[in-house]
Amino acid sequence: MADYGFRTTTGNDLSMLTGWLTQLQVSRWWPDAGSQISEIRARLGDPAITQLIVTHADTPIAFVQHYPARRWPTPQFAHLAHDTIGLDMFSGPTGFGHGGAWLRQLGDQLLDNASTLALDPTAGNIRAVRAYRRAGFEGDVIRKDAQGDPVLVMTRRR
Repeated sequence: MADYGFRTTTGNDLSMLTGWLTQLQVSRWWPDAGSQISEIRARLGDPAITQLIVTHADTPIAFVQHYPARRWPTPQFAHLAHDTIGLDMFSGPTGFGHGGAWLRQLGDQLLDNASTLALDPTAGNIRAVRAYRRAGFEGDVIRKDAQGDPVLVMTRRR
C-alpha cells in the first residue's frame, strides 16, 4: 500500500485548491470555485472542522475535510450514530486513481475515535463512488441533503 501524508490546509494552499476546483472532473461535482474557496477559507483554523491536504511522495494530490456530522445541517446523516464523522473531498490533477487508497488510510485513523464515517456523493458521480467503495464505504440509500438535493449516503463502520 502506498504511504500517504495528511497536512493541515493553510491560506497558502488556496490558489492551488482554486486551480483544482476549476478542473472539469471536479467542477462538475463542486460547482462555483469562488464560493467553495470562500467556504474553505472561512473554516481555516475552525476547531469544529479539520481541513487537510493529502500528499503522496510529498506532492499534494487531494483536499479532504472531516467534521462531526451533526455539527452542520446534514439531514442525510441524521439516522447515523452521534459520533459519526462526515467527510468531503476532491482530487488535484495527480490525485485521480489514488482516492480509494488514501481514504482507506485516513479512515483507519479516524475510526480510532468514531464508530462511523459518512460520505454523501451525488449518485451520478460513479468515479467517486467506486473510490469510496475501494476505501471500505458501502451504502446505496438516496437521501436529501440540507439543500434538498438527492445524495447517496455511504458509511464505513469500525
